[in-house]
Amino acid sequence: MGTLAVRFLLGALLAAGFSPLLAARDNQAIVPPVLSRRPPDLTQMTLDDLRSRLSFLESSKGRSDPELIPVLRAIVVAYRAQGAYAEAIPFEEQGLTLAQKALGENDPEVVLSLDALGTLDLLAGDDKAAIENFEHAQFIVEKYLGAPHPMQALLLLHLGSAYLSGGRLNDAERALKRARPALVSAFGPETLEATAAEQQLGTLYLRMGQFSKAQKELEDAFAIRMGWLSNWPDNMTEAGIRICMAQVQVPLGALYTAEGRYEEANYRLLGALQTFENILGRDRPELEEALVNLAALAAAQGDDASASAYQIRAERIHKQSLGISHLRSVPLPQALGPLIAKKANQ
Repeated sequence: MGTLAVRFLLGALLAAGFSPLLAARDNQAIVPPVLSRRPPDLTQMTLDDLRSRLSFLESSKGRSDPELIPVLRAIVVAYRAQGAYAEAIPFEEQGLTLAQKALGENDPEVVLSLDALGTLDLLAGDDKAAIENFEHAQFIVEKYLGAPHPMQALLLLHLGSAYLSGGRLNDAERALKRARPALVSAFGPETLEATAAEQQLGTLYLRMGQFSKAQKELEDAFAIRMGWLSNWPDNMTEAGIRICMAQVQVPLGALYTAEGRYEEANYRLLGALQTFENILGRDRPELEEALVNLAALAAAQGDDASASAYQIRAERIHKQSLGISHLRSVPLPQALGPLIAKKANQ
């Protein structure tokens, strides 16, 4: 069925420039000095320049030299900024291989690379590969780094998201229920990490047709994120905050559609769409989720013309990004609302 709100969540976070594990790696908190050196102008280079530099290093030093790792990371970041998640995967895979050879299979840096690769897999629609990478990273953390550990909590969140995306709802619920108290303990109750668990649990319960549970999780997450506008987290910009608010509005809009609360659904979904258009642009793949749910909402209200327009736009964006932001086997995301309503009536 596609990755539904999971791709939307992770894509929005990456588009906002935030991913907890990637942030730790970018800050070089646990990377040995041999891997932390990078050219001073690396982050200012264009994607073409980065790829040229990578080719130069590969030809002069070989494909197994650790000096390639910072360049590979910069290329991944550049592709992520474009929403080109599938294009970034081979470079993250190469970086993972180099980290494993340089540091060993169970080093924290390898955990970070596995998580980054799993995130890209999930955003690109490859649920199976994402689950394998997250499970591998979780195994390393629990066996070699000791639990509880902040990375364990984040990996449980990511793994639960991958299970949810792949339709393994029971596994997703177990992982996300483990993740939430661990995230609260590690980061605090009103943080992006903790509210991400609430959002994913809300989406999970929505797919299960458990509307009251879904509403509580989603509305709690939205209220906390709304509060950030008056008390900004240190690691976020206003644009990032508004994206994080908008990402909860989409499953809320789907929930309200499923319950027949059309005016509230329209308010949430249009608000999310406008936020993403203003911050990310009008042709980003992150818009698909809001568009298909707006199409479903319009159809539920008998507005076939608007439903068709939203659907056509979603399909056009999907076609443009096919093979770049998504793997070719990934279908256009389906609207949550009608799917949930159908399931609830069975």
